[in-house]
Amino acid sequence: MKTLITILTGMLMLALGNFSSAQTCQASYTYSISGSSCYVQFINTSTGAFSYVWDFDDGNTSALTSPIHLYNSNGNYWPVLFAYDSLGNLCDSAYQPITLNCSNPC
Repeated sequence: MKTLITILTGMLMLALGNFSSAQTCQASYTYSISGSSCYVQFINTSTGAFSYVWDFDDGNTSALTSPIHLYNSNGNYWPVLFAYDSLGNLCDSAYQPITLNCSNPC
């Protein structure tokens, strides 16, 4: 009986260890600017993440995987993609500069 309890305890600890271990992930993205407008399509190319948060560097954010964002004015922006594991821990982030020179900014 003692051996059975020891085995079951070990199996439980092993199973719980698998649930609590954080995933490794790599955040990355590409983007495309829509013609002369200030719409930017962000394409999430991350791997291993459970959820995402975007900070567009203009006071706006999104939790969509691959959002389209409208910038209200021309300028230089550094949008950041934050990638989270299944436990809600930040596991990586990615950023790159965007320069907008739209003929019809909103």
